[in-house]
Amino acid sequence: MTIKRRSRIVSFRLSDEEYDSLKNVTNSRGARSVSEFTRSVACNMNTGDDGTGDIGDSLRMLNARMEALVHKIETLTEALEEKNGTDPMAIKEKEPNL
Repeated sequence: MTIKRRSRIVSFRLSDEEYDSLKNVTNSRGARSVSEFTRSVACNMNTGDDGTGDIGDSLRMLNARMEALVHKIETLTEALEEKNGTDPMAIKEKEPNL
């Protein structure tokens, strides 16, 4: 394993709460330091190598799952319509008699 020489510095400020949160995530991921973890996340954002996955892939998967749910809901709605002989979407709440 070859260690690349690093000559550039990136610096940014965090609140105490943000730093504590970042430190907790760093520890839970098993990184040696906050710097190592943030470097890993920043350098691997598009490849998903940081363990979080590529956001584009995650959104595409979420979209596909939502489409599957919509299809299942439509199938269940049709089954209810056939069983009850009604359109469940057309049923309105009865107004109370005053």
